[in-house]
Amino acid sequence: MRTSTSIFKTLAASVCFLFATAASSHAEEILVTVKNIESAKGSMRVAVFTSDDGFQEKKAYKTLTFSKDKVSNGTLTLRITLPPGEYGISLLDDENENKKMDYNMIHMPKEGFGFSDYYHNSLSMPKYDSFKFKLEDNATKKVTVKMRYM
Repeated sequence: MRTSTSIFKTLAASVCFLFATAASSHAEEILVTVKNIESAKGSMRVAVFTSDDGFQEKKAYKTLTFSKDKVSNGTLTLRITLPPGEYGISLLDDENENKKMDYNMIHMPKEGFGFSDYYHNSLSMPKYDSFKFKLEDNATKKVTVKMRYM
């Protein structure tokens, strides 16, 4: 049978663990300014990547969907909260809200796309290193995405 002292020690250790875990898992804010949006129709899909492998395999760390109701003069500001670390953000202007990029007959994107602090003007897929950034502790990160439409 446990004594009240051992129960107290176990409880105290558990509380210390919870506080340590909570302190190390705080989140920081990313302000994403999206420019060059052609239409307020549909939604903006944001894929957050943490590595080149994840990006190449199209396995996002997190996928978010934002309304385009507040688009003004082709610009929209999004707020994303993530723990400190390295990230790369890609955006899809999902005008028909089918949650995927649509392509024409010659496999060119029919919807707009963009990347964090990087304007991709090639026909090939960009490299993760081109649009990755660091989200630091206790700092709001500002990122700009200029949408591209084919």
